[in-house]
Amino acid sequence: MNDGGKILVLNHKLNNKDNLLAILVADNRLKRVKVCEESELLNIYKGKVTSISKPINACFVNYTDNKQCFLSLNENKDLKVGDEITIQIEREAMGSKLPSATLFFSISGKYLVLTFGKIGVNFSGKLSMKQKHALKELLEDTAVFTEREDCEYGVILRTNAAEASKEEIIAEYEKIKSEIEEIIRYSGTRTCYSLLYKAESDYHSFIKNTYENEYDEIVTDIKDIYDDLLLQNLPKPVRLYDDERLSLAKLYSLESKLSEAIGSKIWLKSGGWISIQSTTALTAIDVNSGKFEAKNKNQDEMIAKINREAADEVMNQLILRNLSGIIVVDFINMKDNEEIRSFIYYLKELAKKDPVKCEIVDMTRLGLVEITRKKISKTLREQFGYETD
Repeated sequence: MNDGGKILVLNHKLNNKDNLLAILVADNRLKRVKVCEESELLNIYKGKVTSISKPINACFVNYTDNKQCFLSLNENKDLKVGDEITIQIEREAMGSKLPSATLFFSISGKYLVLTFGKIGVNFSGKLSMKQKHALKELLEDTAVFTEREDCEYGVILRTNAAEASKEEIIAEYEKIKSEIEEIIRYSGTRTCYSLLYKAESDYHSFIKNTYENEYDEIVTDIKDIYDDLLLQNLPKPVRLYDDERLSLAKLYSLESKLSEAIGSKIWLKSGGWISIQSTTALTAIDVNSGKFEAKNKNQDEMIAKINREAADEVMNQLILRNLSGIIVVDFINMKDNEEIRSFIYYLKELAKKDPVKCEIVDMTRLGLVEITRKKISKTLREQFGYETD
């Protein structure tokens, strides 16, 4: 566990805008930040197919009177204009792109996810084989496994399930199952454009999706949110911060930390730095050795040291800034093939810790590391109201 890791929920002004923020801070550093706002992400609607585009193998669906989303026909090739369907928004609108939706909706809990239309039992990729086997033994005689044959929905066991009791997992399973069944039961009788399921608030989902070993308490300076969190049966204590002499934001130096998180340059402890430049096409990250000097060490050791330090920071920044799509990183050139293989392996191990699907593709002949990261929601800069570079 990171000693002193905390989740903060507070108001903070940035870019001339008041923002409600959920922040994971550990070791005096920002790990994750979410601007909490009203979002349609993960909401479930009864929509209507308005047009079909064969060239892109997709259809367009109105899910409110004046809002449209994109749905791949790979999920159902028999859809026709005028069909009323139940959809879930799975990716927010980004720039000029419409939000995208799926017919295979899901509801996520702390320990598991129930997915309608995708059957079977699966496990989070973050769980080790040992943890997967232990969970299967724990739950194989329960409804999580035994109900699968006659159900239209499946189960994904999340990372937090490894630390949960059998009773906690089953209680959550039954709760989410009831919600899924209610959506299915009433979707056929509800009028078009009805909101069938409202996703939980951003700060609730932020807390739920943070691993319990990353923090030891939740701190807020907002009394209403404090009262709300006390009712949630959370695994860690909740504290109301009410020191009028020093605000919560100043206590954690959020002004400077957030400015760095949306800036282009990040200093490394070694004296080097990384620069980050994002465009609509890709994100380019450059690693610079800066003032680093190889004291009593040869050049190869110096390069290996700064590249690994930079790799840690790059992966931290991808999560913190919510960067996605194609990412190209120009690390300092390494000549030894064995060291290159070892470094790529190190990167892949770091990528496994990312809560979002992240893949280290390869290193090109020019020494550039290619990374892809699943695009789900806005970057941190976009959340704060800054335009894409």
